[in-house]
Amino acid sequence: MPLSSSRFPWQFNRLSIRNKLMVLFMLMGTSVLLVSEGFFIRHEWTRLHENLHNQLLPIAQILAFQSQAAMRFDDDYSAQELLSSLKKHSSIVSAYIYKAEGSIFAAYHKNSKQQQVQAQRREQLLKNLKTHPSDFYFQLVDGEAWIQLPIWSDKEVLGYIQLIDDQSGFQQSIKEFFWLILFVIMGSLLLAFVIAAQLPKIIAAPIVALKQLMLQVSQESAYHLRAEKYHDDELGELVDGFNAMLEEVEQRDRTLAGYSERLEQDVARRTRQLRNSVLALETERDRAEAANRAKSAFLAAMSHEIRTPMNGVLGILSLLRNTRLEAQQQRYVQMGYHSAEALLAIINDILDFSKIEAGQLHLEIIPFDLHELIREILEIFDEPIRNKGLKMHPELDAQLAPAYRGDPTRLRQVLFNLLSNAIKFTQQGDLYLTLKVLDTHYLNFRVEDTGIGIPKEKQTHIFEAFAQADNSTTRQYGGTGLGLTICKQLIKLMGGEIGVHSQPGEGATFWFTLPLFVASPEEQRTLRQQSRLASDNLPTLAQGTPYQILLAEDNPVNQEVAKAELESLGCYVSTANNGREAFDFYQKNVFDLVLMDCEMPELDGFQTTQVIRRYEHQRPCKKHIPIIALTANAVVGTRQACIQAGMDGYLSKPFSREQLLETLRCHLTAATPAVAPATPRTLMALNREKIDKLRKLQPQMLEKMVALYMEHSSMQMQQLAAAFAEQDLEQIARLSHSLKSASLNVGATQFSTRCKAIEIRSKQGNLPETACFEELQENYQQVVAALRAEIAAA
Repeated sequence: MPLSSSRFPWQFNRLSIRNKLMVLFMLMGTSVLLVSEGFFIRHEWTRLHENLHNQLLPIAQILAFQSQAAMRFDDDYSAQELLSSLKKHSSIVSAYIYKAEGSIFAAYHKNSKQQQVQAQRREQLLKNLKTHPSDFYFQLVDGEAWIQLPIWSDKEVLGYIQLIDDQSGFQQSIKEFFWLILFVIMGSLLLAFVIAAQLPKIIAAPIVALKQLMLQVSQESAYHLRAEKYHDDELGELVDGFNAMLEEVEQRDRTLAGYSERLEQDVARRTRQLRNSVLALETERDRAEAANRAKSAFLAAMSHEIRTPMNGVLGILSLLRNTRLEAQQQRYVQMGYHSAEALLAIINDILDFSKIEAGQLHLEIIPFDLHELIREILEIFDEPIRNKGLKMHPELDAQLAPAYRGDPTRLRQVLFNLLSNAIKFTQQGDLYLTLKVLDTHYLNFRVEDTGIGIPKEKQTHIFEAFAQADNSTTRQYGGTGLGLTICKQLIKLMGGEIGVHSQPGEGATFWFTLPLFVASPEEQRTLRQQSRLASDNLPTLAQGTPYQILLAEDNPVNQEVAKAELESLGCYVSTANNGREAFDFYQKNVFDLVLMDCEMPELDGFQTTQVIRRYEHQRPCKKHIPIIALTANAVVGTRQACIQAGMDGYLSKPFSREQLLETLRCHLTAATPAVAPATPRTLMALNREKIDKLRKLQPQMLEKMVALYMEHSSMQMQQLAAAFAEQDLEQIARLSHSLKSASLNVGATQFSTRCKAIEIRSKQGNLPETACFEELQENYQQVVAALRAEIAAA
């Protein structure tokens, strides 16, 4: 059984080998001595006891025999004389002859002291007579030996003889023998300790030496050392094995040292090579970055320089188309407009390809209505399809969700390119747009035509940059050969796949598969609300009080085009030729929206926007005015720069009348038009038109909507106050967004506009001022009072 600290209180396992051997040897010696001496003591005690028994028994037997006559004839004198003969036995101190019933017949006492204790002994003697009436009895009591023997005569017990012998000598012998044994044990233990102290040295010395050598080797890595061999036993074999191990380690150490030296040389050489390579790569990187910066600068400059005149060309031609022209003039204008559009499409393709190639095109993931997106694309191509005599067959899977999350702009661009190619290369026949649900997250889009088709050997090249199926295709149909390349890159960025199936003369089928996740129920409700608002609010800008628009544009042609387009939409337009002039107009007049060109003298659009935003912050009573950027720079980073400067939207030049109208609808939906330039605006708590429409549709619905709105908005206003106190921008943005949408539904357009301004500032990382929130609370109380008045009036 292994030794453990639980069996040894002194924690035997932690002792050194020397101490363990000493402890074990001493325990073993002590155990042997104690067992041996115990046996000797027991043996001596038994021997002395038997000797005593053998001495007293014959005397008792003789006295019992001789006292038979005295007992039979009741001669107590003879019995007394018989007991007196015991005087020659010095150790016997008392003797008694009892009658059979237990009375004393005769007694003998060596001295008077023994006679004095007779009364004390009588009780014990009588007890012995009762327990042993006819048996021999021998007992040691208090240093005395008592022996009792019956007196027989013809099988009849006449009485008893009892002898009491003094055993003080016997006890003295026992004590002397005990001390002798103790002395022998102590001497033996001392001798054992001396031997035990020497024995561990013989056994443990080699082990201790080996341990010290092992510590020295491990601490100093001195593998050249060797252990000394003391004996040719198991310890000697252990030392030989340890020395052999050191020899092997030393040999390996020498080998590794050689490898290490060669490795250091190789590492130094490779380090020099890598350093030179890194320097060369850094040089090439700097050149590439400089070239990329130059390319980006060139693209930005070219985008601005080309798009600025293109904006004027398209704008003038668009305005000219809406005037009274002769048929031939109308045809010329239409040809010029289509040519300008084709040129703009080429410019857009080149810019998109440059963005993708530079890795600067980023996707956005937002909820969108896929059915609405398809409908818009089909409306765009409705006129070109009818003009060529083609037929479009859209087939949408019934399992399509109402809304998905993804990048609707890039998805629209891919479908636009594929449908545009299908129309361009199809002279007659049908077009098919098919959309199927593959599983929960994947959708399959197919655009099929009955056009010229693509040879099989060319199908692998059509997705390459500047490549088309045939060189004659460019001459006959036009195009840069970048459309399909851009589609492939966009689909790849969105995590999908794209491909084509085609036979020459039988048309082509372009397909792509995209992972699109279904929008959450809350996002779907938001989209439906926005759709209803878009249809209910601002159906045309020409109705009602005109909106006041400030146009900041330094190019006279673009200024004239934009002003004409805005006036055709029924807006009042004030024009500024530079940023400083635009800010002066803004201070002296009240406008609903600002169209801000980014490149202007004195103050550019970014600087002017920042000045206006600071002016608003300094005057909390001044409402947040929407500022839309007008820029011909269509490169990556322009939109972000506009948002960072404080602008609310982005409109790239050249823009169409439809794009301008959509932008105005987006940012003027919740606005109440200014009554006239330079006249302070009078804001109403509720939109009268919205309230009347709700009351006409369902009279009871208004009361329910108002009750729900007041219940939830009150709680949200309390949460918004707490968020302002804690400066929690994320919570402020979330709550103001929710209040903005809900307030529009009950006609609180002014309050919704204030919420939108706070939401935009919070998302930009700017904490709205306390005065803005105080104005919001005051406006909310006005809304609540107005809603209660409406319900009471109903």
